Amino acid sequence: MFLETIALLVILLFLLYKWFENKAIFFKDKNVKYDKFIPFLGSFKDLVIGKKSMRDAVIELYKKFDGEKVVGIYDNNTPAWFLRDPELIKRITVKEFDHFVNHKVTKSTNDNLFGLSVFAMADQKWKDMRSTLSPAFTGSKMRLMFDLIKEVSEQGVEYLKKREARDSEIIMEMKDFFNRFMNDAIATTAFGIRTNSLEDENNKFFKMGKAVINFTFFKLQFLFFFNFKVISKFLNMRLLNKKYDDYFKTLVIDNMKYRKENKIVRNDVINILMDAKGMSLTENGAKPIREWTDEEIVAQCFVFFFGGLDTVSQGLTFTTYELMANPDCQKKLMKEIEETTKILNGQPLNYETMSKMKYMDAVVNEVLRLWGGAPTLDRVCSRDFVVEDNENGNILIQQGDIVFIPVSGIHTDSQYYADPNKFDPSRFYENDSPVNETTYLPFGAGPRKCIANRFALMEIKTVLFYLLGSYSIRLCSKSHVPLELKPGMQLQSKHGFWVKMVPTNTEDHKKWINS
Repeated sequence: MFLETIALLVILLFLLYKWFENKAIFFKDKNVKYDKFIPFLGSFKDLVIGKKSMRDAVIELYKKFDGEKVVGIYDNNTPAWFLRDPELIKRITVKEFDHFVNHKVTKSTNDNLFGLSVFAMADQKWKDMRSTLSPAFTGSKMRLMFDLIKEVSEQGVEYLKKREARDSEIIMEMKDFFNRFMNDAIATTAFGIRTNSLEDENNKFFKMGKAVINFTFFKLQFLFFFNFKVISKFLNMRLLNKKYDDYFKTLVIDNMKYRKENKIVRNDVINILMDAKGMSLTENGAKPIREWTDEEIVAQCFVFFFGGLDTVSQGLTFTTYELMANPDCQKKLMKEIEETTKILNGQPLNYETMSKMKYMDAVVNEVLRLWGGAPTLDRVCSRDFVVEDNENGNILIQQGDIVFIPVSGIHTDSQYYADPNKFDPSRFYENDSPVNETTYLPFGAGPRKCIANRFALMEIKTVLFYLLGSYSIRLCSKSHVPLELKPGMQLQSKHGFWVKMVPTNTEDHKKWINS
């Protein structure tokens, strides 16, 4: 028995060695330069072992192959293609999108809310759900939901005024502040419920959302789930704990039933999903594209929550950091807000007026260039694809291969952006040409671009309008400039985002704004 066990171990070790060897030589005859294969760690080893942030790891890998259009890398143990050429990226995301329809997540996700979301859906089912959700993000729907976002923004300023009356100065950690802010915004627009997470810090909706963000998506479980697919499926691993699934399902389904029974119509995502379920209360309700299950409907609300909460609060957090660190930019934006307020002449802010704020656009665009929420994009090749005109010959990307688009690398490449690590909104403000969609990808590109990108931008700009209309954002003793990123997948400051909020009606502010 002992000898048989030893023999079995030897055979297993040999098979494992051959498996690793095949991975290591995958790119040998592919006409590309490629990264060294490191078992289980791949090309993002410093990210996996907790030494670097995802953003920094992507930029480092991007710079490592300067001048190359396509290189071979390893996504843990899986060979993948790393695309560095903007025109090639445009080909696969727009011109020849039918070759690269799906994300790699569609290959590994078990049956849970994240797996049933539009982000993870594949092929025709994805197209049908995209068509179902698209009406929620048209210009007319943005105008209707704008009032809900404005209400939450005003609520946030009221909270600061209460702090102002209570404390000698307002010193705040902005990530937590904006997480609560966005929790309330998404609660009202996606789930049809009202919360005040700044005042009621322990409300159930915020606690459940925070648990999902903190303990599932950005820990080792996230990496394991998506990079060890066979083992994850064998162990029947779930990305979401069942109690979170059940909570969100109950919340959405009960809400929809209550609205139908009580003939309630509200301008939010829930109403769009009621159309999709054939539960519309409006005369012009859309005809359902296909029959969606309750779980599939709930999943769209969930991914809207997940994508919106952390991504938008992150965008706002880095905006306040950059405005604090670059006071001249902050003063210019505050001046535009003041001028816009005068134009409104006592009327509340509206969607059209906000859309005309050019410097606001420039500031937000520049923040998303430097600190966008997705350091990389990925696609899975669904049909063999040939990359032509390569110096070393054509490259064949085969069906099933994964490709990565290094967004953070492109956004910080001096070939496309002068002095790329400098926060400079003027590059979007003074340049008459539109943003180059081949080198500016904060929300992705092509048909699979983030469906809620206009909504996210509306949220960020509305919050900034109200916040900077009442307070300037200043350095405090806890502030860290320049910031140092925390290792891991999530974009976070190692030392937090601490600032001092100074009311605009004080002498301190008046001296500062005129200095």
